[in-house]
Amino acid sequence: MRRSVEFSYEDIVKRNERRGFTSMVKPVGSLCNMRCKYCYYLDKAALYNNHQPQMDDALLENYIRANIEGNNSPVIAFAWHGGEPLLAGKDFFRKAVALQQRYAGGKSVENSIQTNGLLIDDEWCQIFRDNNFLVGVSIDGPESIHDAHRVDAGGNPTFARVMKGIERLYRNRVEYNTLSTVNVHSEGQGREVYRFLRGISMFMQFLPVAELLQDGVIKSPDTATAEIAPWSISSRGFGEFMCDVFDEWVAQDVGKRYVQLFDATLALEVGVMPSICSLCETCGSGLTVEHNGDVYSCDHFVYPRFKLGNLLGYAFVGGVLQAGVEESGFLQVEQACHLVACLVLEGGRLVDRQHAGFALLRLPSALYANGVSVHNARKVSTNALALQDYTLAVGIIFVSFYFVPCTSYLIISA
Repeated sequence: MRRSVEFSYEDIVKRNERRGFTSMVKPVGSLCNMRCKYCYYLDKAALYNNHQPQMDDALLENYIRANIEGNNSPVIAFAWHGGEPLLAGKDFFRKAVALQQRYAGGKSVENSIQTNGLLIDDEWCQIFRDNNFLVGVSIDGPESIHDAHRVDAGGNPTFARVMKGIERLYRNRVEYNTLSTVNVHSEGQGREVYRFLRGISMFMQFLPVAELLQDGVIKSPDTATAEIAPWSISSRGFGEFMCDVFDEWVAQDVGKRYVQLFDATLALEVGVMPSICSLCETCGSGLTVEHNGDVYSCDHFVYPRFKLGNLLGYAFVGGVLQAGVEESGFLQVEQACHLVACLVLEGGRLVDRQHAGFALLRLPSALYANGVSVHNARKVSTNALALQDYTLAVGIIFVSFYFVPCTSYLIISA
C-alpha cells in the first residue's frame, strides 16, 4: 500500500518553483566500445530490448530548449555521459552546440563530457576547444591497475589508447580532468595511483566502486537478496586509499593539484554547497535523461520503478518534470538519492552511514575507514587533523585554492 504523504501549500509552491538543477544526458544510452568489468550501466540496454538508437534531432532540440528555459539559473550546464557519448558522432555535438546557442536567451551555457578516451582525435579536440567543453577522461591509474578492469569490446587492454587520447587533449589545449574508480584491484595503492595521476592531470575525481550483484546482473542497493560484487572496494579500503592520496597531496600539491573529494569536504565545512551529491544535505536536483527522453532521479537508479517520466510533452521545472509526476515520483527522487548518498559497505553489507557512525566524508574524522572510532582511526592524528587545520586556515578566505583566485598558498607538511 502506498504511504500517504501530506503536503502544505508552501511545500507545493516550493516543489513547483523553478530552481537551478543539473541533468546528465546519455545520447546513446549505455552503448559503449568498452566492456569494463565493473560497469553498472552496460546492462541498461535490457530496458530498451537491447536496442538503443541514438537520441534523434527532435528530442535533442526539445531537451536543450527545456533544460535552458526550465532552469532558473544564469548558467546552464549540460553533462554528456554514457555509455560512450562520443559514439553519437561529431555532427551530433555540432548540432547540440548550435541548438544551445539558439535557445540560450542570454544565459551562459557550459558543456562537460565524460569519455573513455578511445575515440579522441584532433577533430574531436577542435570541437571541444572551440566550444569550451570540459572533458572528463576515465582512467583508473597506472597500466596494471587500469587494464585490470577497463578493456575494450574484444577484451583487449585500453591503457595505451587512453593515454594517446589524453596526449591529444593536452597538445590541443583542451581543458580536461580525470575520473578514476577505486575498486578492489586498486585497494592499498592510493599513493601509486595518485603519483601517476598527478603527472597527467591537475584535477582528479575518485569514485568508489560499491555494487550489488544477483545472477550476474548489477542490482539496486535496496535489493535484499543481492550480494556484494567481487570487484567492489570495502569502505575501509576506500578510506585508506583516500588517506594515502591525502598524504601525497598535502605534502607537495596543495594549490597545485585538486582532488574533488578534498575540495568538496572543505566546501562543506565552510558552508559552501559541495560538488559531490553524497555530501549535500538533500539531493534530487541531478537528473538522468536517457536517449529516448526517459528521466530518472539518478544514473545509479536507472530502474523501472525509479523512472520519473519522459521528456516528450513535458518541461523541466525545479529538477522534476513540470507535469504528470505522481506523489510517488517525488518520493522516488528523495528516497533514491538518499540511498545513493548514504549506503556504504561495512562488514560485507550495506548500511546507512548516518545510523552506523560512518563519517568517511565529515571533518574532523574525514578520510577514515568504516565503523572505527575517530580516536582509533588510522592516521587521524595526521590526516584528518591536518585537513581540519587546513580548513580552519583557509575558511576565512573562502576556499581560496579553488573557488577564488589567490596568489599565496598554505602548505601543510604531512
